Amino acid sequence: MKLSLLFFLLGIQFILSQESKIYTSNDVDTLPILENYSSSNPGTAEGFKDQIKEHIQQNLDYPIDALNAKLTGTAYVSLIIDSLGIVKSVRTRSKQKLFEQEAKRIFNALPKAIPAKIKGKSVSFSYNWPIVFDIGDEQLYAAYFPQEQLVHEKCENTDNPNECLYNFFEEKVRKFLSSKKVSNDLLKYENDTLIAGGNLVVDHKGLVLKEKSYMAIKGTKLNKKMRTDFRNLFFESKFKEVLFYKYPPNTSIHSFYFNYLISKSDDKITLELIQKDDTYNGGVVQEVPIFPGCEGLDNEKAKLCFQEKVQNHIKYHFKYPEKALRERISGKVSVVFVISKEGDVIKIRTKARHPILEKEALRIVKLLPKIMPGKQNGKPVKVPFSFPMWFRLN
Repeated sequence: MKLSLLFFLLGIQFILSQESKIYTSNDVDTLPILENYSSSNPGTAEGFKDQIKEHIQQNLDYPIDALNAKLTGTAYVSLIIDSLGIVKSVRTRSKQKLFEQEAKRIFNALPKAIPAKIKGKSVSFSYNWPIVFDIGDEQLYAAYFPQEQLVHEKCENTDNPNECLYNFFEEKVRKFLSSKKVSNDLLKYENDTLIAGGNLVVDHKGLVLKEKSYMAIKGTKLNKKMRTDFRNLFFESKFKEVLFYKYPPNTSIHSFYFNYLISKSDDKITLELIQKDDTYNGGVVQEVPIFPGCEGLDNEKAKLCFQEKVQNHIKYHFKYPEKALRERISGKVSVVFVISKEGDVIKIRTKARHPILEKEALRIVKLLPKIMPGKQNGKPVKVPFSFPMWFRLN
């Protein structure tokens, strides 16, 4: 009885030791065959590779934060397909945590397989695979297009909903400007051009999260009370649906701006809409210029980082002109420049009461480093930037 029990226990131990052994592609007669994926060479190394590639292509979702930061890299994956064909022990390794997580998600989603076999017997099988994360044109395109679309109840059944929405806001703006209390204030601006409009950011339900309206003539903003009423015209908008919604950090901005020529007839204003070359086609994903050292941040943090870096740049290079010190000259210099599509600082303009201060401000700005350009829907664009530079005597 004891002898038979001993042999029985030894048999169990032998079976368990066989089951716990893990084989590689060099050891087995046939490799695993994944269910749901066809292969012209099932059970071979080439056939298994083809199935893994197809699974990755169908399931890879480039991490959006990595896409925005333009991160690339490789995730190294190791896994086991046991003798029952079940995927287990998925491990990943990468310099980027985002790639590790995505690689693990992909391989944990592998379907059940026909297990690897040696002499017809199912065995556990280990496999290693690198996933290369590289930003191709198609992935970049998908981050911006199709553009986010706002569906208003007045425009949902029209042939061109974007044109309809643009005209809808133009009518609202014109009606506001033509109201008695506003139009009376505009009488003095005959033959001037009025710019009026706003930017909208909405959530996935179509509610306005952010609004930035603007109304000015010759660069001068109109009175505060008028601007508050005008702001509500955009902020209180509601949309029935949002198509192709762009989740943060890829926030879409919808811009509706109108230029009017103001004329007067019988003490009443008339507004002539000045047609623009560009048309509204939906939301635009805007990316702010990135100062060196501010990479990998969302737009809001990148803006703050940009401002901080510029201030640090000014402090580091600032030299109070000796002549200005002797003559006790102080004051503010208004600085305006453009960050080109190539990231160069161009079209620098300075304005101050004293040319000597302008000259020093210009010298400092010319020392700014190359900057990653701003983008709209992934395409580099020119971006203006302005700030005051103060010269103060102790």
